[in-house]
This record gives sequence, C-alpha cells and structure tokens, in this order.
Amino acid sequence: MPRIGAEAQIRIVAPAAAVNRERVEQGAAVLAASGFQVTYGRHLFDVWHPLGFAGTDHDRAQDLMEALLDPAVAVVLAARGGYGAMRIMDQIDWESLRNAERKIVVGFSDITALHLGLAKLGWPTIHGPNAESDWENPVTRASFLDVLNRRPARLSPTRLKPLGAPQALTGPWRGGNLTLIASLMGTPFQVDCRETVLYVEEVHEAPYRIERMLTQLRLTGVLKEARGLVVGDIQLPPGESKEVAEAIFGEAAETLGIPAWCGFPSGHSEPMWSLPLGWDLAVDREGWVSWDG
Repeated sequence: MPRIGAEAQIRIVAPAAAVNRERVEQGAAVLAASGFQVTYGRHLFDVWHPLGFAGTDHDRAQDLMEALLDPAVAVVLAARGGYGAMRIMDQIDWESLRNAERKIVVGFSDITALHLGLAKLGWPTIHGPNAESDWENPVTRASFLDVLNRRPARLSPTRLKPLGAPQALTGPWRGGNLTLIASLMGTPFQVDCRETVLYVEEVHEAPYRIERMLTQLRLTGVLKEARGLVVGDIQLPPGESKEVAEAIFGEAAETLGIPAWCGFPSGHSEPMWSLPLGWDLAVDREGWVSWDG
C-alpha cells in the first residue's frame, strides 16, 4: 500500500443511507486539521426514496465513480453505512476500475458491499471508520492514520482469543459485516475465500441469526475455502449471550477444520480500529495481529 501524505485529498461520498450533515462535517474538520484536503461528492447531502438513501442510485454510483477515477483523490471515505450500497453495485463501471489507479476506500457496515466488489479487482481497502464516526476519538484517528501509512508492525491493541486450539494464520484478510456477506451470496460480488482469512463483524443480530448466516456460507462451499476465520466486533441485542455467539463461530470453524480467533475491535463500537483488507496479515499463536512482511 502506498504511503498517503498528510496533504492528500480525501473524498467523502455516500453510497448508502442519507447522512447526518453535522456529523460528517465534524469528521471532515478533524481530517482537515490533520492536514488532509477534504472534498465532498456532489450528491453527498441528497435525500431520496422512502427508505432514505443519500440520493438516487444513479447519483450515488456516479459520485463513487467520480471519486474512484479522479487522479487527485487518494482516499475515498464513505460517509456512513445503513443500507443502500448493494443497490448501486450493478451501476458501478467495474471494467473502468479494473485498470484504473487504485484508491484507498475506507468504511464499514453496509460499505462491506464495496469491499467485496473491489476485492474482485484486487483492490485492497480499509475496514475503518466512516465519515460520521467519532473522529475526535484519539484511538480511532490514530489507528486510521497508522494503517494508512502501514505502521506500526502490530495492528491489534490486545491479543485475540482463540476459538479452539490456537493456530497461526497468514494471508490476506477479506470480509466485513456478516449480514452483507450473506446477502451478496449468489451475486457476482459474493465473497471469495480462497487462500484468504475471512473477517466478520456484526451488530444487533441474535446468535441464531448469526448461526443461520454461517450455515449459509458453509452450504455454499465458500467458507471451507478460507484459511481461517477472525471474528471482530460483535454487538448483540440486549439479553443475548456473547459466549453463545463465540461458541457458534467456534463450532463453524471446527466443523470446517479451520482455525478461528475472535476479538479484533473493528466494527460498530468506539473506538474503531482500522483493519487493512487485501494485504497480507499474520496472527501468531499468541493472538497478536501484525503486517506479514
């Protein structure tokens, strides 16, 4: 990944749900204070549809394509998740992007759709904060800047917890929000787990729904192709058991004979740790995550 200079341009676009203007501008101000040039997609603050998307599907896709093809833009930052990114996947000109200069695309939650689509082209991305995230949190901000510039060697603030016998893992990570991963199965953008580590995070889903999505991935055959599974931030509904959720992930990995770890803090909690997707990472037997090589 190329190092991104402090004066690089970050373009904020909204591929999914309508945004909170005040929160986006707060995030943009923090990034500008860090030295970045921050620009906005033309339709960033639009609102359209009874479901509240950030502009029409066409306009959201157009803003994204303009950002991805603009030679002056170094980083494309999603404003927020919510719902809506899936709706524009068939309106993105993927062939134009195939030979385009690669940008660093950043976001999480519904932005998983873009992570998976760009992974098909070999583009690395960052599972990290959206523009509406709390950029004033020093950990969130520092983690983003560290990953953007590939420092330090260790990526995880604490050791991961093994779900079964601890086994080292190496290879590129791929994934994001489990619901989006499951929802894109059977489409041209379904996750490709071959020779990769699958990363998943989730919010407000009961353990039985998590188990159902994992079973779907297992029955399609894609999960067995993964080198391993890493579970990130899992936010359960009130009254649901974290231990039960971890046991479900552990059982899925054991059934497939792949190692699994849990506890990487990248998802719907604050602070938000940035996670590079598509780059080679390593989990050692003690559970530390670092750049591999």
